[in-house]
Amino acid sequence: MFLNALRTAYPQFAQKARNGQGFAQQDAEEAWSQIVSQLRQNLKVKENADGTKTPAFVDRYMSGSIISTLSPPAEAAEREEPVTSTEAFLKLDCHIDTTINHLRDGLVLA
Repeated sequence: MFLNALRTAYPQFAQKARNGQGFAQQDAEEAWSQIVSQLRQNLKVKENADGTKTPAFVDRYMSGSIISTLSPPAEAAEREEPVTSTEAFLKLDCHIDTTINHLRDGLVLA
């Protein structure tokens, strides 16, 4: 039922295989992004009885944030302050090639 709903909402996932048997292979990352996007749109923020808001399900349980600090080179450190930024994400990119043996290594290279 879920797969049929996905194929109805996103016809690219209903493409047939070239040989005519079954469905064509699709990109898992693209499918995941579409699923999370729909969940985020449809599982809304709730307002509690005391007026506070509970974050949406996806934002609460399926997202994260990365804090980055850009520091100036040592010779300019006295004149310039480090710049810190926070960026929200719904998926972590992981670089994969023949030299990557561990998830940690792929995340560092992404």
